[in-house]
Amino acid sequence: MSPERVKAYLVQTADAQPCPTFLPPTYESFFGVGTESGLFYPCQGGPGYNSWYGNGQVNALNAVLHGPSS
Repeated sequence: MSPERVKAYLVQTADAQPCPTFLPPTYESFFGVGTESGLFYPCQGGPGYNSWYGNGQVNALNAVLHGPSS
């Protein structure tokens, strides 16, 4: 299977992750205040795609079960 098809299966079967409603407790310790300007980097977009989680969390089992041989 080509890398492009693997990527497509992973994107199509990912678990959607909406923008968080609050700043995760460890965010500042890992990322400072958010950006080099010292401002918080907000999550933008919806549950299908956003600036923090992209297409969502990979669900490898779902990708395998819905792959080309299933």
